[in-house]
Amino acid sequence: MTPIHLKDVLTDVKEVPFETVIHLEAVVFDFEFDYQQCTATLMHPNVTDADIDIYLYKTLEGYDIKMMYNREQFDDLTVNTYANLIQTLCQQGIECPDISMKGMSLMTTAQDEALLETLQQVDTLPHRTVPELFEEQVQSALTRTALRYGETSLTY
Repeated sequence: MTPIHLKDVLTDVKEVPFETVIHLEAVVFDFEFDYQQCTATLMHPNVTDADIDIYLYKTLEGYDIKMMYNREQFDDLTVNTYANLIQTLCQQGIECPDISMKGMSLMTTAQDEALLETLQQVDTLPHRTVPELFEEQVQSALTRTALRYGETSLTY
């Protein structure tokens, strides 16, 4: 069983360096492509020369992904984020095998929809002029400092 290094798979992504896309004592994450299982196994410290190594193995059941990383460089949340990112990319590769890495999304469909919903929420702005807004501020804070120069300060 010969491993395929994920860096070799990502060679068609030229705009973003691999180190930017995929960024601790080494841990191996195993994924099943039915996305029902994700396990982490602590390995010997510093078994990787890089900050993080990601390998894709072809097995009889499909593929396994192994992540080995330097614990001094990353916390568990960061590595779990990368693991979820890789899982998302793999899922897209399975669903659309002809898609290039450029065409893949770094977020899940649910994340895309949540972001779109957030961006579509528009607060209505008050239909008042700047002088009107200033007058309201003055009325709500008559004793607050409006201007300070050296030792001199003026309230509204």
